[in-house]
Amino acid sequence: MVSYISKVVALAAVVAPFTVSAVTPILVAGGCSNFPGYNNETSTSGGNVVWAVNTIAPVSGNGLTYKTSNGVAEYVVVVNNQEAKGPFRCTGRTASDTVIQSLFGGSWSPAKVSGSSLSAKLTNGLPGADLQAYWHDTPNEGHIYLGSNGATEWAIKKDPTSNYWTLRLLPNLCDVAGLQAGEERTYLALY
Repeated sequence: MVSYISKVVALAAVVAPFTVSAVTPILVAGGCSNFPGYNNETSTSGGNVVWAVNTIAPVSGNGLTYKTSNGVAEYVVVVNNQEAKGPFRCTGRTASDTVIQSLFGGSWSPAKVSGSSLSAKLTNGLPGADLQAYWHDTPNEGHIYLGSNGATEWAIKKDPTSNYWTLRLLPNLCDVAGLQAGEERTYLALY
């Protein structure tokens, strides 16, 4: 069995940085069967790695980890992939019962996008909008990207007090003016 860290290290070598461009997010239909490592008997995908892709060189190809406060996880992009943790999985057979979960505190629970459009963070342990899976431009082609409510573009910003990049989901069709000082654009791809 390949460990989560092994997946992180192996995939870092194949994800190349390039410019974020406009895409059309298409909600993944059909439950979790399109996810990597899907098991038809359990209706669950494997512990999938999530990467920041199509972004600036120091971050593109890096995985996620979480920082915790009061029993809540906020996901961030790591600078060193050895620190990546918190795999994601999909459960459900149909689009209406599909839930994207993250492993936090030893158990799987729903990942959410919590906060307003100016501070929409990827979390576990807070109420919010469901994290959803999307194709970009063409159904059933390429990677699955994570987002919510039709948006898949995330803003990342270096946290000056740590070795992480914070994440916030950008509203649909956000132009450059929607970025705050020091932010860059990225997508979160599922592997």
